[in-house]
Amino acid sequence: MPTRRTFFIALLVLSLLSQFTAVSVMAAEPAPATYLNASFNRLAGYTFPEINEEDPVKLAALYNAEIPADIKALDGKKTVISGFMLPVKVNKGVVTEMLLMKDQTSCCYGATPGLNDFVIVRLPEGKGKLMVDTPIFVYGTLKVGAVIENGFLSGVYQLDGESMKL
Repeated sequence: MPTRRTFFIALLVLSLLSQFTAVSVMAAEPAPATYLNASFNRLAGYTFPEINEEDPVKLAALYNAEIPADIKALDGKKTVISGFMLPVKVNKGVVTEMLLMKDQTSCCYGATPGLNDFVIVRLPEGKGKLMVDTPIFVYGTLKVGAVIENGFLSGVYQLDGESMKL
């Protein structure tokens, strides 16, 4: 008879395998020649130090200084990024704003994502089909740098989305 410990180990292994499978599926989409592949392996491949600063403008400048040069070089470039949708604004079943998450564990029921574990995506009207729990590819122009919204640092990546697909 399996023990509780065996059950939890099996659950952990299945969880890790599902994450590996999702990453493998996401990596399968080739980027068209006009788009650079800005994978989360690259975007989330560094760690921010803990920064204590109350002023959001100063905080943004400190975080911007921590973004590696090879990531900053993606600023303003056409990119394709794969990840998981977390809808933020939906209008009549169409997503106009979302967070593109590195993985599902950073989404609704896992660990709190780091500032570089997600991309704030804004999509033109009619381009954002609601697709949760499925890896997607989003195409657009990437902006790299601290994002301040309503006086708070809310992320370090934005994407002016053009299109998306499974």
